[in-house]
Amino acid sequence: MKKIDFKKWKNKLKGLPSKIAEKAFKFFLILFLLDLIIGGIMFYKYSFVTERKEPQANFQQVSFKENTFKNILGIWEQRKDNFEKASTQDFQDLFIIKSSFPELTGLEVEEGE
Repeated sequence: MKKIDFKKWKNKLKGLPSKIAEKAFKFFLILFLLDLIIGGIMFYKYSFVTERKEPQANFQQVSFKENTFKNILGIWEQRKDNFEKASTQDFQDLFIIKSSFPELTGLEVEEGE
């Protein structure tokens, strides 16, 4: 089995940016042509090929399930009623401390003289 000499490859790769910079125009042309080829393949695959294939139409009879619809309407009416009941209820204010044990709340009670 052949061993890979990483130091040799590392030295070659160090000089790669300078070689690319020396031949920037050729490198640009190569990348541009590669981009055109890949773009052309993708355009052909997703544009021309898909236009030639005709989709198959699968028509199914649509049925309206009236019982399910009535159940959903019933649930919505129940939620609406619960929401309206909640707006009329008087809830306790959580930020006002009402305690018969003021020593537990940290409030000091002044005793009358």
